[in-house]
This record gives sequence, C-alpha cells and structure tokens, in this order.
Amino acid sequence: MRRPSTVLAASVAAVVGAGTWVARDYRAWRALGPGGLPHTARGWLKMTHWRLIAGDPLSLSAIDREVGQRGDIDTLADLPERNRPRPAIAPHPVPHRQLDQQIPDPLRAEHEAVFDRQVADHGEALHYAQSYFERHNQAVTLRCPSEGHPIACTTCGEIAHIHPSDGSMHMILSPSDARHVVERGWGERHGLAGKALGLPSTYLLIYAPQEAGDLAILDRILGASIRYMSW
Repeated sequence: MRRPSTVLAASVAAVVGAGTWVARDYRAWRALGPGGLPHTARGWLKMTHWRLIAGDPLSLSAIDREVGQRGDIDTLADLPERNRPRPAIAPHPVPHRQLDQQIPDPLRAEHEAVFDRQVADHGEALHYAQSYFERHNQAVTLRCPSEGHPIACTTCGEIAHIHPSDGSMHMILSPSDARHVVERGWGERHGLAGKALGLPSTYLLIYAPQEAGDLAILDRILGASIRYMSW
C-alpha cells in the first residue's frame, strides 16, 4: 500500500506534467497563426474539444458512401501521383496547417495567380470574399450561393482558399474527385469534415506546391472544385 507522501508526490508530478503539456501545446497551436477560432485560451479549449472527435484524414469510407450520388462528378481520374511523401500536419484540427513542405517563396505569386485566373475566368459567377471558415483571408466564393450546389448554401458560397502562412489550401470537391486527390497524395480530408463546424464531408486540405510543375495540378484541382460547387 502506497504511503500518503508517495501518492501526493505522484499527484503533484501528474499535475505538473499536465500543465507542462498544456503550456507546450498552447504555444504550438498559437504558432500556427489565426484561422477560424479566437487566438486565445478559449479558442484553444474549443480546438481541444474538436481534437477529441477528429477523424482519420486519410480514411475514405465517408466519401465512398457519396460516390455516384446525385451531383457527383469525376474529372480527376487521370490525376498523377504526387512525387513526394505527404507533409507533416499539425495535430490541431483548427487551424489545419502543414508543419513542413511549406510553399517556397518564389512560388507564392504564381500560386496566387492560379486562383486569380480562375476567378477572372468565371467572373460572372465567382468573386473573392472573406472566408466563411477561416475568417482571416480571402476565399473563392460564389456570388450567388443559392444558384450553386446545395452545399454552397451551408458554406456561404465558399469554394476554396489559400493559407498564407504555409501555402496549403482548403477546397470542397466532389466525392469522386476527393477520392482521387487523397489517393494520389495531393491532399487529405479535414479531420472534422462531416463532423463539426458545418464542414462538408469532402472538405480537403490540399498540400502546398513545392515546385512550378505542381501549379498545373493545383489549377486542375481548383477547377474541379469550382465545377462541382457551381453546378
């Protein structure tokens, strides 16, 4: 039987250990930058709750149930494999960010230009508006959400956005195209997709481009996202 002093020492050690983990995790979360939650202790607590229910970002079971259903499109069947390992992703579901393989600075302007061209080419239907999900940056958005896919009414028309901090993106894709993107290594599902925050089940993190050749692939993926949300 343990002595009271031993039990007390173990309890103190547990409290200190927990406090150290909380402080370290809070600092790591803050270092990711703003995105969808207040950048405060209250925001961290909300994120921690969601962290407990986040799903496997590479699981496709939820998407498979929607493949072939009304509105699904399949435009990325010939998408090539990404030629590098997946980046490390922060364990915090909000903000959803990469920890490595951030976009090289020389690619930033060209990356933004991919989005700018798509918006310009569909100017009658699209514009930039503050991201409904991120709340700190601009997103490709339908001018009239009610004229797009029914999902658009739940996202205030948001289709896609870039995260300035790392160059990763979030896009909403059709079930078939989402499956191709995840399988070929270009992205992963948000851990809370279909679970919380009103995120559609095909809400994907698209990894930041690493070289100029990646931009043509991202242009195709963004185009597929726009087609799906603009039906």
